[in-house]
Amino acid sequence: MTPVSDTLHQHAKDDLKRIVEAIERLEEERTDLASDVKDLYSEAKSKGYDAKILRKIVSLRKKDSNQRMEEDLVLATYMHAIGMVQQELPLGDEHQRKSKHEIVRVEEFEDAFA
Repeated sequence: MTPVSDTLHQHAKDDLKRIVEAIERLEEERTDLASDVKDLYSEAKSKGYDAKILRKIVSLRKKDSNQRMEEDLVLATYMHAIGMVQQELPLGDEHQRKSKHEIVRVEEFEDAFA
C-alpha cells in the first residue's frame, strides 16, 4: 500500500472504531436509563400507585390529543359492538358522526361473520 492509501485505511479504521465506541456508550446509557425507569415504577408501586396505569398514562401523554381521541373512539366502538359497553358514550357532534360511521363498519363486520 502507498502512504496515502495507508492513511486513508487508518482513517477508516479510526472512524469505524469511534462509531462503534459511541454506540456502545449509548447502549450502556440506555441500559442505565431503563434501570432508572424501572426503579421509579417500583417506587410508585411501593407508594400504592398502579404501575400498569402509570405506564398507560406515560404512553398516552406521548400521543397527540387527536390521536388519543380517535383511538378512544375506535376502542369504545369495538367494545360496544361486542357487548362490553351497554350504553352510548357521550361524544361531541363531530365524534358522534365518526362513532356512527365506525359502528356501521363494525356491524357490517359482525354481519359478515354471523
